[in-house]
Amino acid sequence: MNKTVKISEVISFLQATIKDYYGCKNTLFPTLSLLEYVTKKPGWWILAHPEKRLYSKQIENVKIIKKRIEKYEPLQYITGFAEFWNLKFKVNRNVLIPRPETEWIVDRALRWLEKKSKEIKNKKIKIIDIGTGSGCIIISMAKEIEMFKNSSIFEFYATDISKKALEVAKENALKNLGKRYKDIKFIRTNFFPKNMHFNVVLANLPYLSEKDFKKLPSYIKNYEPKNALIGGKYGVEKIQEAVTLLPPHLEEDGIAFFEIPPEYHTTIDLYAKKFGLKPKYYPIHYLVSFSF
Repeated sequence: MNKTVKISEVISFLQATIKDYYGCKNTLFPTLSLLEYVTKKPGWWILAHPEKRLYSKQIENVKIIKKRIEKYEPLQYITGFAEFWNLKFKVNRNVLIPRPETEWIVDRALRWLEKKSKEIKNKKIKIIDIGTGSGCIIISMAKEIEMFKNSSIFEFYATDISKKALEVAKENALKNLGKRYKDIKFIRTNFFPKNMHFNVVLANLPYLSEKDFKKLPSYIKNYEPKNALIGGKYGVEKIQEAVTLLPPHLEEDGIAFFEIPPEYHTTIDLYAKKFGLKPKYYPIHYLVSFSF
């Protein structure tokens, strides 16, 4: 690259690099994310000024980015953030990168709550996200519930076994909720806090087997935390444990939303019914709910 380069040229350069290493069909969005990171300008500005030039320090950053892409590092770890539910979340190698399909958990939980909260008066509604990671699920819930007329009746909790993951989640709560970040109680524990009951339980737990983990592309298995991907030797173990622990922590009229692959449905069905839970399988990405 020359000492000064037009933005249009950098866009073409990064798009080609991303396509070569990640095989993306749509390379414009990730390219804009990288250029936002380099230029500190919004995407619309970058597209509106293709004739503007990057200078030496910015060009050096583009070269560094290229080297990181060549090592198959996820783009979200390069920029340090990922988008989820129209919010930006800090991510690093201590937390799983939020996937857009996980937004279905937020969507269905909010629909259920909109209906349920109208039936409840002068009673607290407790929501917990187990295995919170970056905090994207519980923070998105808290952000949306700000708009509810009766938002004061809601309490938010999030658990994770990883201290470093909880540090990231707390940062994301402050960034996205401002003064209301303290509304979410982050607890370091595996699954549920002792002696607590919840109206809504949300969970996107690890569900890959050790065998399936080895088949993942390099940009996932070499960078994202293994404990957030591998659910056990067979993949289903952590979900089984969570479903087993769920009944004493779920209110009688409550509901739990899990992300569970179809190949585990038969096994989970047996576990759920054994503990008095009724599973419901949705015709959308891996979504399963449990209630009594």
